[in-house]
Amino acid sequence: MRIISQNGTIDMPYDMCCVWRQEEIIYCRAIGSDDNVTMATYSSIEKAETVEILLRRNTVRFLGFQDAENFYYQFPQDDEIEVV
Repeated sequence: MRIISQNGTIDMPYDMCCVWRQEEIIYCRAIGSDDNVTMATYSSIEKAETVEILLRRNTVRFLGFQDAENFYYQFPQDDEIEVV
């Protein structure tokens, strides 16, 4: 599975990086690198937490997907996220 940044400029293999949230920002770091890459920024912590959950759900779907190279998750824009 691949993860694509909110603005579409970064494309990372999910199994070769670490993804985490710090406040309203979601970061990624490739294994073996010391560079933190901003993947998405949201207007609230709640929106960023919601996106974290969406990423986890997509990861579970990926585990049963046969064609992993064609499966990706792109971080949604801030205005596309509704907090329940």
